[in-house]
Amino acid sequence: FWRRNVKDITQIGDKFRGLRSFDEFVATPLHWPGKHVVESGRCTKAWMAFGRGPRAGERVPDARPVTRDGVSNERLLPFLRRGQHVLLLFAAAVDPSKTVCEALAECATLARKWLDDRVCVELVVPSDTVPEACRQIGADRTVFDVERAAHNRFGALAESVYFCRCDGVVGFRSLPPNAEAPVSYTHLTLPT
Repeated sequence: FWRRNVKDITQIGDKFRGLRSFDEFVATPLHWPGKHVVESGRCTKAWMAFGRGPRAGERVPDARPVTRDGVSNERLLPFLRRGQHVLLLFAAAVDPSKTVCEALAECATLARKWLDDRVCVELVVPSDTVPEACRQIGADRTVFDVERAAHNRFGALAESVYFCRCDGVVGFRSLPPNAEAPVSYTHLTLPT
């Protein structure tokens, strides 16, 4: 009985896509010479990879190995045990530009403005050090994703943002980072 009904009982298989309480912003994959959607210039590839990542309304996937708080071979998901919402900021490049880091910092500032101490901002970088340009973000934690396990799992080939609700569901995602896009998301009552 348990094996046949585990997804229904635990609601692991539930997806909430299409409901008003979940939203995403994904820029068009097309670009014009000199004007790229993402900093790396890989607009179409980044758009396709992002499409394979978890969509708003789906469960937050786990990724391993990452390094957090000096401990290697950690999982990405332990934040769900803290009962906080988490804003995952994917830098995507080993040395992102100042423009990318400013966009990520703006998203972090807006999330803190909405949710105060109910949100934890985690910067996910594909290296073993925090890039100089990203130090201005002031993330609560930094996740070092040297093997790009988390980046690949979330489809973060380019800089992007995932807002993970405390109930383990992706509430909002954005490619590229756009602090103005989730304005419609602010009216929601999030689970505490």
